[in-house]
Amino acid sequence: MQTTGFGPLGFALITLAAAIGFASESAPPEDGASPAAIDFAQSIEPVFAAACYKCHGEKRGLGGLKMHTAGLLAGLEDEGLLVPGDPESSELYNRLVLPDGDKLRMPKGSGPLPKEQIAAIRLWIEQGAEVTLVAAASPAPNGSADPAKADNSADAGSDGRKPAAVSAEVLARLEATGASIVPLYAGSTLLSVGFPSGPSAVDDAMVDQLTAVAENVAWLDLGGTQVTDAGARKLAGFSNLARLHLERTAVTDASARSLSGLVRLEYLNLYGTAVTDATLAELASLPKLRRLYVWQTAISYEAAKKLASEKDGLEVNLGWDHPGVVRDRLSRELARVEKAKAEAKKSAAMAERELNAAKERLKASNTRVAEIKAELKALDQSPEARRAKAGPVNATPAQDKPTDQPKPATDAEKKAKAKADKA
Repeated sequence: MQTTGFGPLGFALITLAAAIGFASESAPPEDGASPAAIDFAQSIEPVFAAACYKCHGEKRGLGGLKMHTAGLLAGLEDEGLLVPGDPESSELYNRLVLPDGDKLRMPKGSGPLPKEQIAAIRLWIEQGAEVTLVAAASPAPNGSADPAKADNSADAGSDGRKPAAVSAEVLARLEATGASIVPLYAGSTLLSVGFPSGPSAVDDAMVDQLTAVAENVAWLDLGGTQVTDAGARKLAGFSNLARLHLERTAVTDASARSLSGLVRLEYLNLYGTAVTDATLAELASLPKLRRLYVWQTAISYEAAKKLASEKDGLEVNLGWDHPGVVRDRLSRELARVEKAKAEAKKSAAMAERELNAAKERLKASNTRVAEIKAELKALDQSPEARRAKAGPVNATPAQDKPTDQPKPATDAEKKAKAKADKA
């Protein structure tokens, strides 16, 4: 139950058979020719392996980030490190182009990537951040770690029936139009469909052709295409659709009612479209919707937050730079910093008490050191000097000393002396 934006953590990747979908349209060069498609396996993955995997790979995962497998890359979508089609909003790209010396610049602990590699990553993002894989290596929709052993019951349609396999003839006809079609995993009759080589040429007529395999389409990427509300209305018949990309298309609120019947829909991307709060009201009935991307739309923060609070487990993503999202993020950071401040203040007070106690111990120690040194110095003097300093030992008190003065005469002695004097 979240209302979030694409911020400094996260990764939205599009995999051929196991991630988000397919490529989005990139900006054409000035001469009108479309740039060559960037192949992830040949041009991007080697760069990641050389520059990123040592810190974010199988053995290490600094910051909780690992990106050495397609499954992990796809799983980082919730964090928002990468926004397909928008390198400027992708933290992955922004970290690569920070000034030299910036502590946040990546790769960490080394020089910047060559300009050619950075340019390739930027173009790859612009083209939709597609990760090309063989179908057998893709994660199964039921979360099985081994796609080859995935439970085929995951292919059961909304009516509990497994869709029949699409004939090779139908697949060939659709692929001839530029569609890229692969099973969700090896042996699956559910399909992932996209148009990585030319989304700008795809329109409502293409959706008409896809209706031939509507029951089989589970993941569909129409992002960056010319599809309108007319084409989106036909998606109501795609009963097994679980992931749908409509970002940067001409769809409006008029498409929402058609989409509201897709009971298996879990992921919907409406980034950069003309939808409003009215769309959220229609989508509220979707029982399995978990991620809804509506950044750069007219949908209000209040409506998005309300929907997220009413549907447990739903994330409504307004984009990292939406004012409401920024306010929430700053409020959370403020609370965190204030808590850290209070803890630091408490630690400082404790440290001050310990410092004062240490000072008292130091003072007492200095006093005792002086006393011990004085005693040691006294031991170094001669016995005579020590006796003289100490004074006479066992002296007789003055009243006990003998005297030379005669004792006073007694009365008898006085009378005897008087008689003697008369005689």
